[in-house]
Amino acid sequence: MPTTVWTGVQMGGMTIPGKSVVDGQTLILNGTGVRSVFLLDIYLISLYLNSPSHDAASIIQAGRPAQLRIDFLHGGAGHDMLAKGWRKGFERNQSAAMMIRLKGRLEQFSDLFGDVNKGDVFFFDFLSDGDTRIRFDEHVQGVIHGSEFQQALLAIWLGKNPVEDGLKKELLQQKEFRKQL
Repeated sequence: MPTTVWTGVQMGGMTIPGKSVVDGQTLILNGTGVRSVFLLDIYLISLYLNSPSHDAASIIQAGRPAQLRIDFLHGGAGHDMLAKGWRKGFERNQSAAMMIRLKGRLEQFSDLFGDVNKGDVFFFDFLSDGDTRIRFDEHVQGVIHGSEFQQALLAIWLGKNPVEDGLKKELLQQKEFRKQL
């Protein structure tokens, strides 16, 4: 399957850059897509890697820098709603034993988020040491330690039971981006 090298994505006045830098390494846009719930576009998510990949399992397992960028297209989600959503995404792709191991880190992660407004941008920087740095509008909110957490977070979108199958395919460039905002 051919791989598109994105120079950036332009949608509805938004520009998603074709490159990002994490851990001193330049990453390229692998794919992008919109998360929708009941026909409401919630966020645009973009995956950056050091080289293009269509293989979700290798992306999840890789100990290399990567990044997820989430641009919120709709506001109104509060802390409790986000925490519930994160937990559900983790539970869909993790065993009960892994959820027990991740419990404290998932709580720490969920506590980093307040209310979300339209236009908010979150960055999840997957560092080569296995840690995950969470940034909100470029400001570091916190760091969650351990590759288990990093892999579990990526699995929300790229795991065997992703939040949305079409979105997973768009992040992996297995499906053309479906919306022009």
